[in-house]
Amino acid sequence: MSSFAKASGRSTVGGLLLVGVLSALLCLGLWGEVLLNPAGRLLQNEGDGIESLYAYLYQIRHVGGHLQFSGMNYPWTGHLNYYNTLPALALPLGWLNEHVVTVSPAAALAALNLFLLGSLLFTPIVLYATLRRLGIVDWLAVAGGLLITFLSPQHERLYTHQGLYSMLVVAVLLYAMVRVLATSTPPRRWYVVIMAVALFAGLLHTYFLLVAAGLTLGSAFWLLVQERPLQKPVERRQLLYLLVTGLLPLVLFRGWLALTDPVTDRPVRPYGFLDYTADPSSIFLPVLGPWHAWLQTYFPYREAAWEGASYVGLVGAVATGIIVVSLGIWLVQRRWQLLRQPPVSRPFRLLLGAAVLTLLLAMGLPFILPGFGWLLDVAGPLRQFRALGRLAWPYYYVIGLFSVYLLQQFYSYARVKNREWLGACVLLLAVEIWSYEAYTNAINQRGAILSYPAADTFISEENNYRTLLAKTWRGPADFQAILPISTLLIGTDKIGIVPPPGNMSYEMCRASYNLGLPLAATWMARASVSQTLSLASIFGDELLPHPYGQLLSSAKPLLLLVEDIYTPVRGMEQALINRATRLASANGFTVYSLPVDSLYPGRAAQQAKLQFASRRGLQPRADGLWCSSAKSVVYQPFRTTDGRDELLGAGSFYRRVRENVDSRAIIYDGPAPSDTGRYEISAWVRATLREGLGTMQVSVFDQQNQRIAELLGSPSNSTDIYAGWVRTAVQVRLPANTARVEVGWFDNRELQVDNLLMRPLDTEVFWQSGPRVVCNNFPLPTNAELRPAQH
Repeated sequence: MSSFAKASGRSTVGGLLLVGVLSALLCLGLWGEVLLNPAGRLLQNEGDGIESLYAYLYQIRHVGGHLQFSGMNYPWTGHLNYYNTLPALALPLGWLNEHVVTVSPAAALAALNLFLLGSLLFTPIVLYATLRRLGIVDWLAVAGGLLITFLSPQHERLYTHQGLYSMLVVAVLLYAMVRVLATSTPPRRWYVVIMAVALFAGLLHTYFLLVAAGLTLGSAFWLLVQERPLQKPVERRQLLYLLVTGLLPLVLFRGWLALTDPVTDRPVRPYGFLDYTADPSSIFLPVLGPWHAWLQTYFPYREAAWEGASYVGLVGAVATGIIVVSLGIWLVQRRWQLLRQPPVSRPFRLLLGAAVLTLLLAMGLPFILPGFGWLLDVAGPLRQFRALGRLAWPYYYVIGLFSVYLLQQFYSYARVKNREWLGACVLLLAVEIWSYEAYTNAINQRGAILSYPAADTFISEENNYRTLLAKTWRGPADFQAILPISTLLIGTDKIGIVPPPGNMSYEMCRASYNLGLPLAATWMARASVSQTLSLASIFGDELLPHPYGQLLSSAKPLLLLVEDIYTPVRGMEQALINRATRLASANGFTVYSLPVDSLYPGRAAQQAKLQFASRRGLQPRADGLWCSSAKSVVYQPFRTTDGRDELLGAGSFYRRVRENVDSRAIIYDGPAPSDTGRYEISAWVRATLREGLGTMQVSVFDQQNQRIAELLGSPSNSTDIYAGWVRTAVQVRLPANTARVEVGWFDNRELQVDNLLMRPLDTEVFWQSGPRVVCNNFPLPTNAELRPAQH
């Protein structure tokens, strides 16, 4: 180790070859089955992973080089950026497939798998070059590049959000930042490199834009603090370049979306901004593997959200501790110059500061601090990033680089003190611990991924849905779209419906890709609220209007896809199956032909209208209700009006509170119905406001004011939709000692509720609001809406 301290700033040919060979061997050992047959394996098979894979493949084969993705949300199209299509790959390959040469499904899958695993292969090489630029000797830079790569938290993204898997993006950004920060006058091309990488990576996943902005703008902030560049023209110019480099990609990307995305009602405040965050346990304590299990057994602690997991390793945690202790000592000693400008190289000083700032943001700071909740109202586009925890990644990489530097410094110090054996022992122990943790992290999902079905089951033309339909003398051209039951509606943070455990999410993607038919379902980020509500309304109660069929311009039937083990639970699910013609079954799924004219309200709606028209068996009440029994009913129409859109034009309950203020609203607190037995308590909540729908809470109290029952109703699981409103209901048994009922709403800063009704389950309740008749708190369809859609 005599040459240990002879660190050069440039990579050596030997070092590059060594790290490249070792990285290739490790990649082959880890993913050899995929690398040697890239078109034969699916790296994603369920959840968000299969949606992303499907969207990527569908874009290339059926959409081409167009920006509007047509594989979901039928009959609408949507900007491909919101469907996890990996536009950086899917757009050029789709264009090639459309205009130049056929890109087979196998070739498209191989391109994706090689791109993802190629990122893993080349990341150690770039990190090695970065470490060399930071003054780390050759062989330690080789080890450091490999260890940082294989402990990376991005490994967990391979089977879920494949666009976020590319570790190479962060590595290249860090290398370019080191080149920029090494001097006050770096070549301008490195600023261009950072912006180009940020924009390209933004077309893999938008969060990379935020990572790049965090590194550049954070470095600009610490440059301003540490070097006071406003007094020096050269550094003032560098500060300006850093600000432009950080902001310009964000502005360009947002401008591109504004010009090319026609949807105007995407959610502006998606759920998770302060929930999917990091905390000290997700950064400095193991999040998986034997050490994690041991700690949770003997020293249990609350784990942060999975999105915030960015474990820096034991070596990284120790390095963080050394930094904190050093800063504490300098603070006590009042060594202000060292606090302002720590004695490490300029790139380390600025990048560590930038990484700490992004880490604090990843933890939800400053928004979670008392008195700072108002910042959420002025956070603007930042609120679009629901998973702030991902911003802990820069800290993981930078503290990894700094850990290697500290190990080198400790060994050099030990040599000077004639304790080389101690330095060597500490160095080898750190590398051994780091290697074990990296190995545990890298193989965590390997077994599950390699157990996924062969790729042919998804992309093959044989033994797929074309074959199945051909047996019935039909083909894709005979249908206009696929309607899955149970459906999947994700992306608005208002309606969130997923199929029960089974294979529906995989199978509907497989069917859509194979047939080239779009899905009448939503599975995307920031879905249109109005479009999702329209899709959800297909499955609403049979008493409601069902306008979806009128939106379809084609008379072709829908292809109904039903999982055999599924038991229909929503209003129209069984009715639609009953109205469809069974075609064929395979692999636990059955396909039906559903005429478009079947998308209309059930017979129950017409019978209800006839009953109200004749008033047969109905008793009038003083509050304008007509009931089928004399049992007690509570109806609260909320007559107060303030000009806002209302459910039926007779007023509503409205409340808005500030961030970090108790958002629980009481919409009813009064006497319980005088009869006992089972009651349904229902209300409508407006779904087109900026906030989510919250949760309805029903509490029942006895004469001693003791709570004897509490039930929750979730509007987000409801498909009872009418004119932008969602109905939610709970059923509760009211015992004889019931005195009071309280109906509240929580988890919603902006709330608009209308038509609260408490009725016995065996009593039909009618009233009329303008031309619309309401039955059991369901607005009944008009005569025109009762007729089947005409095409």
